[in-house]
Amino acid sequence: MKIDIFRLNWIFIDTIIIILLVLLLLGVKIFKQTHRWRSIFANTEIKIYPKSSLKIIPKKKLPSTFYLVKNKLNKQRINSPVLVFVDDILISNFPIGLVEAFCTYGYNVVNISIKLTFLRNHILSKERFGTINCKKIHYILDTYKKNQLITTSNYFLITLNLRHFPYQEAYQDPRCQGIIAINPKFNSFSSKPIKNVLNSNDRLRRFYMIFSEKRYFFSKQDYKKCRKVLPIDKSNIKIVKNSRKSFKNYETILLSEILNILKNK
Repeated sequence: MKIDIFRLNWIFIDTIIIILLVLLLLGVKIFKQTHRWRSIFANTEIKIYPKSSLKIIPKKKLPSTFYLVKNKLNKQRINSPVLVFVDDILISNFPIGLVEAFCTYGYNVVNISIKLTFLRNHILSKERFGTINCKKIHYILDTYKKNQLITTSNYFLITLNLRHFPYQEAYQDPRCQGIIAINPKFNSFSSKPIKNVLNSNDRLRRFYMIFSEKRYFFSKQDYKKCRKVLPIDKSNIKIVKNSRKSFKNYETILLSEILNILKNK
């Protein structure tokens, strides 16, 4: 059966092609904003100590992915806490360049990636909430210290794009020197742990939040929402202008904001 090309609806076909091209361009744009071309460490002056390099109690339930990154030359800041980064292994990971930069400045960094699982009606299970807590952070740091890879088990907690985290437990932990929540998710349920922290009478340790101004293309309102619902000083909320959720091309500004907080803690 022959097709008469002159009887085809070329306007409809052209419309479909244009729509597909627009979707392709949008997909490429989103991919460039959410993915980084460099996903491995390139700095030769740092060394990585993964979970597999430690002798861990077999029955100990720990996050599937964590590692210590430190300067090979042992250029460490005296009395500085270990920076503990916690992110979601499936959604967001801390930029490799950011981790390298902190090591260059003399900080030891432990990166912990957790896998989030949810139940119906947004109720957290014990297994979900237990994916990471202070006891597990203590065990990881104590194990690295026992292996003489770090000199202190005090830490400064930095989270990235997490909807749920036991912030109150971390805030009350005497080893925790402070908390920085980067792009925390806000709703009536997930903001409760943060509210509990900020309602605390303990003002010795500070709680900071850093937001990107945009998600992918549009402005995000989380930082405006948190100013209304949380009892927090505006100076404790930092906004990286023009940046998007991944902070791509704005890592240096994010680094400077975190360093300023660490310097003035």
